[in-house]
Amino acid sequence: MSLRLVYPLVHEMDQHGVCKDGIWRVRTQGTPDRFLRLYKGSESIRNLLQKYSFRDLSGCIYTEDKKAVLQTAKENAGQVGAILSSVTERLLNELPARPVRRMFSATLPSEAPNVPCFSTFRTLGVPQRSADSGVCWWGSVLWLLRVPPKMRAIFDSAIHVCPQPVAEELRSRLPRALDSPTEATKLHIRLYELHSIGDKPGILASEEGQNGYTQMCMIAKVIDLPGITLKAPEMEDITDRPLVSKFVTMPALRRPCGREKGFLGVRVGRSDWKPSLILEHAGQEWELQGCFLGSEFCGHQTAIARPCHGSWSHYDSDACRFGIGPYSWQMNNKDWWKTLEHVMVFSNSTAMTKFCDFAPMNRHVLTVSNDVLDAHDIKGAKPGMPSHHLARSLNVDWVYAPRR
Repeated sequence: MSLRLVYPLVHEMDQHGVCKDGIWRVRTQGTPDRFLRLYKGSESIRNLLQKYSFRDLSGCIYTEDKKAVLQTAKENAGQVGAILSSVTERLLNELPARPVRRMFSATLPSEAPNVPCFSTFRTLGVPQRSADSGVCWWGSVLWLLRVPPKMRAIFDSAIHVCPQPVAEELRSRLPRALDSPTEATKLHIRLYELHSIGDKPGILASEEGQNGYTQMCMIAKVIDLPGITLKAPEMEDITDRPLVSKFVTMPALRRPCGREKGFLGVRVGRSDWKPSLILEHAGQEWELQGCFLGSEFCGHQTAIARPCHGSWSHYDSDACRFGIGPYSWQMNNKDWWKTLEHVMVFSNSTAMTKFCDFAPMNRHVLTVSNDVLDAHDIKGAKPGMPSHHLARSLNVDWVYAPRR
């Protein structure tokens, strides 16, 4: 794996000779290049390489904290009732370290490289406030509302004509919310004061937490933006159900009339349902814009969005807290699902992070460690993967917009 600075956003170095804020490229064998913004210099690099792991196409894991990989496997096994034998522990501990090459230069790059959706990197995203905060859902909502151009246009259009006071708050603060945690927090507070959307201001950080898709639907409801919600894999239409959160229950979304612009969501709970990039429903074609990813295993929520044609971007509020911005990559439509499984970063089990695997195919929590053993052709040491209510506990809400 290589980590290389490809474009500085400031021309300043920290005490370790690392650019304080720039766009970096992560390269592993067989996967698309991943680009991400590291905006705390060497501290960001240290956090990236110790708290997170990257995979290549073979299943090998790249991280600078080998103990975290072993700890991840041990804790995952314990939580789902599997047995990690002493042989497996020894083998994982003795596997050769995969080197991570960090490439620096005395002269900073001066031209923007072929980075997918370069403008996306001007956005930092909303960082988690603290280690025990549950406001990760809010940054994920903002990522889905602002990053995909079609979603941004649909919501902006509804906000523009909405006569309600909430529309003025959204017009004023929503465009700046991803660039300013202060604006994001003020908007969050006003949404609660006006419509009880989100978390009640002033509650304990550990009590925060909402479902991103439901909260997005509530915002749509108060600005009279129509939508449709389906439940996979049966594709049952559940649009007419009330919108329920911890602090409020709202009437169901209004359905689009004719060719009226709205959005469509497909809710997937604990299954490996594969979405289509183009979905046909109600006589209309819908194009995939992104998704909310909620892990019951680690109690965390992130989001994927499609900012440009062929480009994808993953936002994680925890990573933003460590000076690591959302990362982007490009992949073709033919192999996108297989590619996505290997391109998604996951967090290690460390003193500051929990193991969180957000690959939307909802793989078993021991898959990652078993893939490492497979990649080294180690037989007979893999722990079993028992059925357990937390073993495959990723809930995904896919979001679509009209194709035309």
